[in-house]
Amino acid sequence: MADEEAQPEFKQWYDHVLDVGPAGNQAFFGRNVLAGLVQGIRDFRDHRQQRWNQYHGPGATLLGALRALQSRGCSLPPSG
Repeated sequence: MADEEAQPEFKQWYDHVLDVGPAGNQAFFGRNVLAGLVQGIRDFRDHRQQRWNQYHGPGATLLGALRALQSRGCSLPPSG
């Protein structure tokens, strides 16, 4: 019975790698998505780009810590 109901499979035509954004950046579709994710993590680690080194100030850190500080009874100084 299992042989009669074959499971669908991805065919070769579904696997695509597209160049996107700056040179060397790619998007993976189909069965290569996980391989593309791993390659992207390796590229991020090994080939740093200047655009990743932007300073955004302490705002995101403060927003992330705000709830923990409030739950411990800390109050924020008034703004302005």
